[in-house]
Amino acid sequence: MASIPAGGPSTINGVLYQMLWALHRLGALTAFSPEVDDATGQLTDVTIVLEPPDGGDQQEIQGNRRIVEQIKSRSSLRTWSLQEVIREVLPDLYRAVDLAHSDTVYRFVTEGLPGEWKQVDAFFKSLHGRNASNNVLENLDDTKELKFRRSNRSASEGMTESFWGSGPYTERRLFKRIVSALRKNWKVEQEPLAMTHQKLWHLLGNFTFDGGHSFIEVQATIDAWLLSVIDAAEDLPTRRNALLLDLARRAIAGNARIVAREFLAEHNLNATPLTDWLKIYQKAADHLERMLHRRGFDCGDDARPHSVVTAASHWTAAARPILVLTGESGQGKTWLGYALLARVVAQGEVALLVDTTGRTDDALKAAAATFWQEIVGHDNAPPFVRIRDRLRQCGPVHATRPLYLLIDRVIDHDEAHT
Repeated sequence: MASIPAGGPSTINGVLYQMLWALHRLGALTAFSPEVDDATGQLTDVTIVLEPPDGGDQQEIQGNRRIVEQIKSRSSLRTWSLQEVIREVLPDLYRAVDLAHSDTVYRFVTEGLPGEWKQVDAFFKSLHGRNASNNVLENLDDTKELKFRRSNRSASEGMTESFWGSGPYTERRLFKRIVSALRKNWKVEQEPLAMTHQKLWHLLGNFTFDGGHSFIEVQATIDAWLLSVIDAAEDLPTRRNALLLDLARRAIAGNARIVAREFLAEHNLNATPLTDWLKIYQKAADHLERMLHRRGFDCGDDARPHSVVTAASHWTAAARPILVLTGESGQGKTWLGYALLARVVAQGEVALLVDTTGRTDDALKAAAATFWQEIVGHDNAPPFVRIRDRLRQCGPVHATRPLYLLIDRVIDHDEAHT
């Protein structure tokens, strides 16, 4: 993506990047990495707060866990100096610090990467889990130098004094410098200095620089998610833009609380994502079990387990996994087919069962409707062969997932050949 001009275009790009990231997180929390309550087995409700009044551009709330995010685009992909992070990122994240809410992560999300301050980042991470005690400064090293690249931004902006001054920085001196920068805000200045020390220790110990998320990459991730939950792939740009516009409208009012599942349901995105293959497998297995039960089939009644194992191995291992069961009427072809499906499902695969009507196209339409409508939860099923295309569009992990299909009661040679 080309560098965005400063001024209005850059501001608009920043807002759009923030909305893209919000939509990305909604998709990630519901489709790619949903969290399940261990007690109930149900998905945990996730709330995203846009433009919260107490700090950060957005906050994620899931149970007692909170993630506060500061989101900044940087189309040039220029690195972030430590001075920029201290002056432009930490003050807003600091506003969200609540020592009573210890299970909080403070995340800086950006297109750019961190500059040359790895030792400082390691120092920040070292504070996590360490006891700050009442005298914070006494617990910080004041002998070993922290090395990092110092930017000349102060001079370029016309500041009369250098931001860093002269001389080496230790853990203690750097901590005090950040405190000084934060207390330029009159609200922070009003609180006791010891309180600022405690809150900053908590902030730095739970701070994460999450960079390298380019505009194009974030949008591509969103598109992969949407392709896993929308009916028609050609509707992708329209559906994505509608979601972004809705998020922007809500964000304008500030403190916009969005419950992920409710928001997606409002936009008819409540089908099971193709990326949630475990859930699809479970639903498909339940659907097949009900069908077999209605037909009176019980895996325990099969008298030819060796034949089933042999046939299943041929079916699943073949380069072209097409298996034809032939024989005279009454020889048990249907029961063997049912046992094969049960065997495949027991191996963790998704399997479908349809009866022929004399036309192969109708059988494939029935299979597509079973998978796309009854199992996944969409309204209009695409052709069966298109389902494979949609899985490929959801990413390389899903491109090779098999769908096993048994077409039963085929009696016409031409239909079987088709």
